[in-house]
Amino acid sequence: SFIHQTNLNLGVSANPAVFGQTLIISANLVDGVSPTGNITFRDGANVLGTAPISGLSASIATDALEPGTHVLTAEYAGDALNRSEEHTSELQSHS
Repeated sequence: SFIHQTNLNLGVSANPAVFGQTLIISANLVDGVSPTGNITFRDGANVLGTAPISGLSASIATDALEPGTHVLTAEYAGDALNRSEEHTSELQSHS
């Protein structure tokens, strides 16, 4: 069977963000074929949360980002039809 290439886009509801603000971090898969499973969201090595893929996207809400620069990553582990993929984006948070 053929494993399809996927592309993952990462978005944040506000960038820069204000400390304490609740942010929605979302990931959208494109070019995949009915992807299943979860997306894991990280701030550096710290896991912020995991969300199931619904359609082609998944999202989490967090207010746990301290002031400073954050390197956010969304990671998709892949499934029987789709390759794994990750995308990283930088976020600024200030007080």
